Amino acid sequence: MAADPTRAEQLAYYAAAIKAKQGATYANGYLAWASAHPTVSPLQAARAYELTVALSGLKKGLTAAGTGVGTATTQIVKGAAQGAESLYGSPGGASSACALQFPGIAGIGKFCIVSKTALRAIVGGLVLGGAGAVGITAAVVLAAYGLGHTKSGQALQQSGAAVAKGAAAVGIIG
Repeated sequence: MAADPTRAEQLAYYAAAIKAKQGATYANGYLAWASAHPTVSPLQAARAYELTVALSGLKKGLTAAGTGVGTATTQIVKGAAQGAESLYGSPGGASSACALQFPGIAGIGKFCIVSKTALRAIVGGLVLGGAGAVGITAAVVLAAYGLGHTKSGQALQQSGAAVAKGAAAVGIIG
């Protein structure tokens, strides 16, 4: 019966397999890790070293990703703040809710003349008022047109025509 391989032979075997697959640096790292942990078998050392390297790489990857995300988040926040400042003015000036502001002259500070909410209400009121005026005008025209097609409307037109003839005869209208 063959004798069991010694620890040194097993380490050499796994180191050669690792070197063929992963390279000399990885194999040397395995041997250093195995010699630092003499109580584990060479196979356990190979598995533990592989896991250590994988977790180390994962840690580096997550750290780099976290740094990238942190950088991107910082850039997003800075970009949003700069965009808001370019649209609404600096935080020290009038508030971002101000649509029309007094710029501040001769010791009088900046202040808001019309807020965005008030401006929206004014514009909305003007739009609704204009729509109401158009609606009322349309109703009057429609009513006048409709009256012209009823008997009372026709009688009104005839009496108006008679009044117009009389006024023309007297010289009030030409």
